[in-house]
Amino acid sequence: MKTRYDSLQWLGVIILLLAGLGIRLYDLTDLPLDFHPTRQLFSALKARGLYATFATDMPDWQRQIAVRQWEQIGIIEPPIMEFLAAQTYRFTGVQLWVPRLYSIIFWVLAGIPLYLLVLQLTGLPLAGLIALAVYVSLPYGGIASRSFQPDPLMVACIVTAWWAMFSWYRKPSWRWVFLAGGFSGLAILVKNLSVFLVLPPLLLLLWEQFRWRAWREPQAWVLLVLTALPAGAYTVYGVWIDGFLKGQFGGRFFPQLWTDPVFYIRWLGQIEHVGGSRYLFALGLIGAFLAKETSHRRWLLTLWAGYFALGFAFSYHYMTHDYYHLPLIPLLAITITPLIPYGVEKLQTQRLPWLGRGVLLGLLVVLFANNLWDIRVTLKRNDYRHEAAYWASLGEKLRNGNVMALTHDYGYRLNYWGWKDAGIWPTQGDLYLRELMGGSAEDALREFQNSIQGYDYFLVTLLGEYENQPALKQMLEQNYPLLEKGDGYLIFDLRHPKTSP
Repeated sequence: MKTRYDSLQWLGVIILLLAGLGIRLYDLTDLPLDFHPTRQLFSALKARGLYATFATDMPDWQRQIAVRQWEQIGIIEPPIMEFLAAQTYRFTGVQLWVPRLYSIIFWVLAGIPLYLLVLQLTGLPLAGLIALAVYVSLPYGGIASRSFQPDPLMVACIVTAWWAMFSWYRKPSWRWVFLAGGFSGLAILVKNLSVFLVLPPLLLLLWEQFRWRAWREPQAWVLLVLTALPAGAYTVYGVWIDGFLKGQFGGRFFPQLWTDPVFYIRWLGQIEHVGGSRYLFALGLIGAFLAKETSHRRWLLTLWAGYFALGFAFSYHYMTHDYYHLPLIPLLAITITPLIPYGVEKLQTQRLPWLGRGVLLGLLVVLFANNLWDIRVTLKRNDYRHEAAYWASLGEKLRNGNVMALTHDYGYRLNYWGWKDAGIWPTQGDLYLRELMGGSAEDALREFQNSIQGYDYFLVTLLGEYENQPALKQMLEQNYPLLEKGDGYLIFDLRHPKTSP
């Protein structure tokens, strides 16, 4: 009977994973403009450039441009996803659904260690299934987990590291040491901000397991070395040996935002957006406090402490970049589960427990299906395939000249589909960030006005931004002829000014 019951549990896991996989495969071949296109095209350009170094199916002029664009893009995280995509392009050609598929697979497979972790925390298969259902069906996660950026892989590594380190805590062995340390180190290597979500819970478990004798335990040392070594070696090489990481750590820490109420209001808004509801956020916090075992309670609260510490360390990004909150999804899925045993116990005391369980199960199925439908509606709402031809056409119009642009995604759409580089005029968001870093918008505008020298064309595709920058608009319209006005774009001729600007 137990074997049959276990089989039913895993059948439920498989059904949930397949449902999560299936909805993410919907509209797989659409262009990656549905979710933070700037970040996705950043990776797409790097992957295409990596592929161009050994490609045999690209014209020479395209190969040269692809490599140059890749080399010009800054490096922060190691290009793991880009490398996987480039190697797969050997067999598929340059297809943007390839890295999307990798992100989907990593995210969905991480549902297995998430289920196993909740099973260890609660001893209740139903809790594991509910956590897994939340993890694969929250609408924001359904879209974000398809994106070509390191974050889906990072979240998958974090979840797996949580499961492995907790498994080590329950039954210490060298197998769990290498799994926990390996995935913790990989998570930090994939994206170094995950150190806030991996290291604190690991340190707590080391304390719970060894107390003050931890410094004498070989397993403790190996865990810490495996966790710190990959990202540590990468950082040392990138900063002090090769130098490509110099300057990449500026513009991230803004403690002055901590005293601004807007920061907390926007943070709460991001929680509601990513988690689907502020009520789920409240349940997650409550659940962490209600874990039955003290050690479990401390560990779950440490996970939350890591999330909040990350928010204060990256305050600007936490209120402006919703994908910085992506680890919130598995965190919510895990920390709501201590509430479930209380609900199950309550149902068992009812007069008709089978009726209550049936109603609860039906409600959960409806909520799960509704979330999947929301993901499908979001993916169905927009089709971006026409964008490739649009930007290719703009690239052709500007082929024989140097271009300054107030354009989408820091010029990455023009780079990728138009095969055209451009100098980038700052948006209002860029000017605000400069002010946070101690500069002024006026100085930035003067700097960029001077930088127009040497350019042949000024391209505008962000027409709303253009209207909201009257100094730029006046400078262009009074001093330079409008060469072409089309569907969503303006091209000014900087070669033949009307007057001396």
